[in-house]
Amino acid sequence: MSLQPITINNVSFAKNKSLIEGDLPVADLPRLREWLGATEDVDVDLGTVKYQLKGDVDGAKQSVLALNLDAEVIATCQRCMGSLSIPLTMTFNYLITHLDEAQILTSEDVEEGDDVDLMTEDREMNLTELIEEEVIAAMPYSATHAHDCASLKKEAGEKPNPFSALKGLVGK
Repeated sequence: MSLQPITINNVSFAKNKSLIEGDLPVADLPRLREWLGATEDVDVDLGTVKYQLKGDVDGAKQSVLALNLDAEVIATCQRCMGSLSIPLTMTFNYLITHLDEAQILTSEDVEEGDDVDLMTEDREMNLTELIEEEVIAAMPYSATHAHDCASLKKEAGEKPNPFSALKGLVGK
């Protein structure tokens, strides 16, 4: 399952007010697949990520990108080990800047709480990797069903309560 990466020149994309959209199978995203604990040799439906990336130029003549993701990721419930569907709907706004990554980390151009992330200018920005990173960041650390599913599976060979023998002594 080898997916060709989707690469764009993010500045040109924004200035041309381009639009790209499509679907990515989760099974074709190697880091997300690994995060879900699925191996490459097993062909399993892990869900789909629908994406839409729009480029634009804002009022200050700055290049911006808007990424919309709508995903249905199939994970494993950490309580009952059954299949669990995780719906994710996310929107990200990026301001493209000439700063490098180290400068972005220390930049005060964007206030904390702003709904914009800074992104470096890139002639070969890998959109597939960006989508994969955003989905991984949004996934719950320990996915579980909303209902209490722990009681659905009992462990075989449960040990008896060690204090049950003392119950008989209480009445004497």
